[in-house]
Formats: sequence, C-alpha cells, structure tokens
Amino acid sequence: MKKICCAIALGSLCSVSAMSATQDPEKTLTKAAIEDAARDLKGIELTLCDHAGVKADGSSTIIRGDGTVVETWKVFYPLTPEEKVSSRKLRVALSAEEVRKIVRLFADDEVLALPKTRPDLVGVRETRCTVALSVAGVGSFEGEHPNLEWSKLPKTPAAATLIRTFRSSVQELATRLARQSEEVLTSDRLPQLADGFFLELRDTHGLWGGESVRVHSDGRIEGVSISRGAQVRHFKGRVDRSRVAEILKSAATLGTFDVKSSRQNGIPDETRPILLIEANVDGQVHCRSVAMWDGEARETPAFQQVRKDLQAIATEMLKKQ
Repeated sequence: MKKICCAIALGSLCSVSAMSATQDPEKTLTKAAIEDAARDLKGIELTLCDHAGVKADGSSTIIRGDGTVVETWKVFYPLTPEEKVSSRKLRVALSAEEVRKIVRLFADDEVLALPKTRPDLVGVRETRCTVALSVAGVGSFEGEHPNLEWSKLPKTPAAATLIRTFRSSVQELATRLARQSEEVLTSDRLPQLADGFFLELRDTHGLWGGESVRVHSDGRIEGVSISRGAQVRHFKGRVDRSRVAEILKSAATLGTFDVKSSRQNGIPDETRPILLIEANVDGQVHCRSVAMWDGEARETPAFQQVRKDLQAIATEMLKKQ
C-alpha cells in the first residue's frame, strides 16, 4: 500500500481498538474514568471518522495518548491496485496538554449521550462524524453526530465543540509541519536530492478521466490511466534516473512548488491537477504539493512544464503495456 502526502502504510480506516466492543454495557466509559485517563494518557486512542454511513468509505484521524497522529483515507483511482487506502503519520506528535484537552471534552453528558448510530441518519447517504474514545483495560465510547457544516439535522453543542477542537488541533500541527517542509524542500535544495524522493502528478477526473503517475528517484514508474468511460488501467515501468533528475531540476528552476493557485473555485467539471514531491531528508520525510485548476495551470509555465514532463512518461509507459 503506497501513499500520497508523506504517508505511511497502515491497515484500516478506523482503529479496530477504538471501534470494537463499543457501547458494551460492561465497558462504557464514565466521566470519572475519562478524567482519570486524561491525567496519565496511558492506553488512550481517540478517533474521528468522516463518512456517509460506511466508515470504510470515509476518512479517519486517530490520536494516541503519546500524541501520535495518524490520518487515513480512501483513495479514488489509486496509482496501484494495492493503494486503495492511504495513511500518513505526522512526524511530530501533539503535546500532552493538547491531547488532554480533547480527551476531557468527551467527559460531557451531551457527548456521552450520543448514540452509536443516529436514528435519523440510518439509511441516509449523508456525511456524518463518528467520534470514539478507547482506554485500554477500562472501556470505550463511540457516538455519531451530523456533519457540522452541511447537515440540517439538530446538532449537539458539546459534540460540535469536541469535533471542532479535534480537527483544529490536528490541522494546526499539520500546517506547522507543512511550513517546516517548505523550509527544507526549497527550490535551491531540490537539485541536491539524489535518492529517496519521488515526484507525483495526480491528474484524473471522474468525468474526463486522465492519468496519474509517480516517478521515483531511481527511475521506477507506477501510475493509473482512467478513460472517459471510467475504465481503469494501471501501469508500471522504468526510465533512466537522469531523466527524473532533469524533471526535478526543472521544477526547482521554475519554482514549481512555490506557485499558488489564484482561484478558489473552478468552473463546472474543471479538473484540478496536483503536483507533489516527497523526500527523505536527514531521516525525516518531507512533502510539498501544489494544486491548480486546469485553466490556470495551462497558463502557468512553472506548473504546466512539469505536468507535461510527467504526462509524457505516463504516455510512454501506457504504450509499452
């Protein structure tokens, strides 16, 4: 199972320990038990899943007691057949105080009264959230809540606060790490990378199809082609590593990963290609990416040139299949 955006391979969308045996009467968490767990943080696992009724088709974020954060999501049109699920572990953990803050938000009567499955969401293909807290050897809790942004169903204030706090804590950490990666993977430093990196183009659309391709520093290629009829073809191959180095040099010279999209929204059915680089630098994985709407991408040489270079490799590999 491969990845995008500094990801590591993991096994499932929602933690088994957080989602199993939930709401067992003998293992239901009390407010007192949650407060005890918040103090030492041992054996704790918090989970937030966004899904439309089937957790395996959604995304999840897991926070462990030591602050480890793992995000997992389903990949549409994965580059290889094995990459149906992708995950990433943030390279820096949340602070103990930040974890405690989230844990303590579970110790609320409104939160603990959330049903495992909301009756008004049964059989409804509407995005909703599942929040879960598991404390090893003590018990677990799982509750469902309507989507905060779009749902017209009644919201629970305490649960909404929990969900927003959970998300903002993770997002603030991810934003800080992204800035660090920008400082490491500068245009000046990119040409110095010799091994341990890959470039990736994500350029598929449910209506128009397209190709996505990953080019490794050693010349290995893997990707997927989607026809307008949604027929999927995976491909693999190899190019000379000097060609990969030239594309990377071009991206550095053009400042590809420094460009910014100028439009918040695209026109109807417009594609939104993404260029990405992931590299292991001094033992840490760093990632930078840039996404643009197709129209603006074609008018931005710094983006379009690298896009064309990677598209050319995808076309060559497809002809050899």
